[in-house]
Amino acid sequence: MARVHKLHANINYFYQQLAMHNLMQKVLSDKVQVTSTADLSPIVYFKFVVPEDDTKILSREEQCCLWDSVTNLCMDQGIMVVSTGRHIGLHLYKKPSPALKVVIMAHHSKEDIDWALKILGKAMIEALSL
Repeated sequence: MARVHKLHANINYFYQQLAMHNLMQKVLSDKVQVTSTADLSPIVYFKFVVPEDDTKILSREEQCCLWDSVTNLCMDQGIMVVSTGRHIGLHLYKKPSPALKVVIMAHHSKEDIDWALKILGKAMIEALSL
């Protein structure tokens, strides 16, 4: 039961830090949104916001390429995130929209979460040209 409590605490901490993290605030604006909530799952999904201007909508391929870039930049710094949308397309009838998936675990420390958010924020800013 202690691990469940630790996981819940880590999830809450991640979302709190996400809301306050300077780099992530640059990302979580009109371009990227979090489509998951802390009370439902330890999986955090980042997706592109659909702009009101139809001429600025990214194609599925463009979204996949950008999330793949974020994933690669994070992996170079030792942070594992998953870019969805491309690799699972061959195995599913209904393809989910491209997204970036981050999984929070019970064994992460607050320092791990802070470091991951810093790397993720830098990677998104670089890859998404923010």
